[in-house]
Amino acid sequence: MLSKNLRKIIEKTYEMDPKTTKTYEDAFSHFGFKCPMDLKELGKEYGGGFFEVAPSVSWHLYSPQNIILSEKHVPFNIKKEKMVPIIDCNENLFICYDAINAIYVFYAPLDNDKAMENQSLEKMLEEFLRKDS
Repeated sequence: MLSKNLRKIIEKTYEMDPKTTKTYEDAFSHFGFKCPMDLKELGKEYGGGFFEVAPSVSWHLYSPQNIILSEKHVPFNIKKEKMVPIIDCNENLFICYDAINAIYVFYAPLDNDKAMENQSLEKMLEEFLRKDS
């Protein structure tokens, strides 16, 4: 079940990704990784899309299909780095799931810089949004 805070963030979605039969579990298994439970729960109610994090700033929560397709356009090798892009934060910044350490990280692949680690996607987003306000 989605928490109230994550539901509030997701309800700000203004452009939904096209419906797909793929699940987040399918997307993770495509790369040979295990899907985190909070993403499985999120996928039961939400399939991805754009949401506003600040005035005139939107991020893209990837749908399962977009995660699979992202290997063609993200500036890093998902399988090699074991980093699954979950949210595109613009300007080559991503919130990724670090499949080795089982945590979410704010990732700048061009600098190979990881920051703001958290075990929960919800807490990761809350931390960023609190920091930005």
